[in-house]
Amino acid sequence: MLIKIYKLIHNKFSGFFKSVFFLRYVIGIIIVASVLYLSIPHFLDFEKKEEKIRNYLFKTYNLKVVDIGKIKYYSLPTPHLLIENSSLNFSGDITQNINKIKIYPKLKNIYNFEKFEARKIEVHESKLQIDQKYFFYLKNYLSQIKGKILFNNIDLLITDSNNKILSLKKINYANFGFKKNQIRGEVINKKFILKIKNNFRYLKFKLLNTGVSAKINLSENYNSNSFKGNLKGKILKSKVKFNFFFVNNTFEINKLFFRSKNLSFESQGQLRIKPYFYVEAISKIKELDKTLIEKININKILNAKDIIQKLNTKKKFTFENKKLRANSLENLEIETSLSFGRLFVQKNFSVSESNIQCNSETNLLEEYPVVNFQCNFSIKDLKNFFKKLKIDAKSRSNDIDLKIIGNLNILNNKISFEMITLNNNLKLSQEDLVYYKTSFENIMFDKNFLDIFKLSKLRRFLNEIS
Repeated sequence: MLIKIYKLIHNKFSGFFKSVFFLRYVIGIIIVASVLYLSIPHFLDFEKKEEKIRNYLFKTYNLKVVDIGKIKYYSLPTPHLLIENSSLNFSGDITQNINKIKIYPKLKNIYNFEKFEARKIEVHESKLQIDQKYFFYLKNYLSQIKGKILFNNIDLLITDSNNKILSLKKINYANFGFKKNQIRGEVINKKFILKIKNNFRYLKFKLLNTGVSAKINLSENYNSNSFKGNLKGKILKSKVKFNFFFVNNTFEINKLFFRSKNLSFESQGQLRIKPYFYVEAISKIKELDKTLIEKININKILNAKDIIQKLNTKKKFTFENKKLRANSLENLEIETSLSFGRLFVQKNFSVSESNIQCNSETNLLEEYPVVNFQCNFSIKDLKNFFKKLKIDAKSRSNDIDLKIIGNLNILNNKISFEMITLNNNLKLSQEDLVYYKTSFENIMFDKNFLDIFKLSKLRRFLNEIS
């Protein structure tokens, strides 16, 4: 039975089997030829082709090879040339040392370097450092590359006259494929993604697992000296948006709006980068939860003296908080000026028809900062003033002018009244000053310095001394 089946198959399908057996030889020949084709370049001297490779990198990728390292050929996993320890010039302005460059030639060009072409090139495991003035040159370079390029595991340090500005780690970028025009890496030990569209005019940034993100739209024609646009961002559950214009090393910021659960404000101003860092802004507070003030850690702020001495700011805050108005606190304005660690503050506010002004000066760089202050109270109706503040104090005075000069020790929670003058002629005795000092410290400083901003404690203090 088996013999009959064999004869039947042999007679009817002999032509098919002959074709199959013939194809195995053809396939074998193709495999052997392919292996030889891809393996022979191992024995070629690619250093003799150095000039051809230089010309191709410059023509297609605008990369000028300043110093080229040893060139090796690898057939696996895919045929490519590996250049180690070379020096490249990007776009004629930025020269960097590169650890590894992989060039993936088209198969037809493995032997023909007269018309050499590559499918793509890859730059691997390199540490780059560029000055911020060349940052836009780098942007222009990436947007004008003709061929496919990939940067893998790159550390980039952005400086300003050798001063560190920003450090980016493990950067990956490709101008092709599924992750085309996406920059991935790490900043401040957090992973980030920066998506680029419209020739670097639209940027979408996300700091992973932090709740921080931003979308930036830039004007069509922009360069390193002048550009404008707008930003919309999120910080956890907070939202911020503003327009900006950069010119002469200064950011002009307007229509800034910030909103969170506990705080919302509008602002405008400028941020100057050179010749020194300077911020000037006018802000209008819409909503403010007083618990934010209670969470401020004075000790941590004062310990950051290296940062404080570099800050130069001038700010003005106005408040339109409905909760403040409910407490009869109106027209509250605070102006601050910080320069080389010296902080000047001027506060103006009114309660009903009464006006209060307090000026202070502090050197935040001192080991134990002391706030020297002078406050002037112009109260039209003291009884009504206390009533507005919900203070149960007995007073028959109508108009009163009060001047207080003293100082506060921030860290030790101590206060000293140097002089208290009533109606420009009556000075309180030293005994009274000591009494006010003791009462103030016992009531206002029973926990920490920020307690002086609590209205409930102010009421207790005024009740005590009235």
